[in-house]
Amino acid sequence: MAMSGRWRLALAASIPLLQPIAAASGQAAKDAAKDAAKDAAKDADWHLVFADEFDGDTLDAAHWRAVADCWGGNNAERQCYTGRPDNVTVREGALVITARKEAVRGHPLPEESRGASAKHTAKQEVKRNYSSGKIVTKGLHDFLYGRVAVRAQLPLGQGVWPAIWMLPQESRYGPWPHSGEIDILEVINLGATCADCAGGRENRIFGTIHYVRNGKHVQGQARTHLSSPEDAAAWHEYAIEWSPGHFAWFLDGVEYGQVSVAEITDTDAADDGNRGAPFNQPFYLILNLAIGGHWPESSNDKGVDPKGFPKQMKVDYVRVYQREREQKKPE
Repeated sequence: MAMSGRWRLALAASIPLLQPIAAASGQAAKDAAKDAAKDAAKDADWHLVFADEFDGDTLDAAHWRAVADCWGGNNAERQCYTGRPDNVTVREGALVITARKEAVRGHPLPEESRGASAKHTAKQEVKRNYSSGKIVTKGLHDFLYGRVAVRAQLPLGQGVWPAIWMLPQESRYGPWPHSGEIDILEVINLGATCADCAGGRENRIFGTIHYVRNGKHVQGQARTHLSSPEDAAAWHEYAIEWSPGHFAWFLDGVEYGQVSVAEITDTDAADDGNRGAPFNQPFYLILNLAIGGHWPESSNDKGVDPKGFPKQMKVDYVRVYQREREQKKPE
């Protein structure tokens, strides 16, 4: 079934903020972080099952496909996603997703909601004032449990919403959020006014799972912050470890929050006898840079600041590890 939306409610069930983590800088620090991440994975008996180091000059079609729509995720986002090189490209050892302030047109629905026989006509198109990029492994790679690590740089700006996340391949428990959502990382409005942030500027990062309990949308969330918005925009590795009934989030190898078995298993899907549901099914990866939407536009300085475009989200690598016992999918 098609996902009905990626609505962000008021931040709830949040783990208290931890101490700020300082950024490393320079190529030496970047290489050291890569080595440390590999060592940590090795020490934890993880086996690498998927990796994209973005070392070429084009997006690897065996790993990813670019999304093209102006749907807005049912969040009133303002961008059209395209697969154009202006929005999605690989260069200098990194994936670069670029959001641009420009008039662009496209289909108002995601591909899975258009119908097999639907034809794309000019009358169906809608106009947006921003273009951006979104890539997914849907239909190519999906994962049940493991460690997902993504090293990325994130853009600043009011109304800017980069995300690294996962959705179920089949949505076997019903439309969103019944079948779950796993957010490895989200940030909104980096650098904007923030009364609750050290220094008075937005510098928080969030990891979240979404599901349904007693008929209501529930979020289990972890969050932390860095020393400044500029630090949050530096290179960092964002990771999640997902095991049956448990999630833990990491920033540069340091755990900053988790959601326990007891919190997850009390879901409507699990009540039907599916232990660990809805998080007992394969999920695929998503990387995107949204502009606007209910959550960012209702927070901080409100709306979208049109200055400072283009905005870029850069990704150095995506790596997925699994323990040997996790490498078989359920029959």
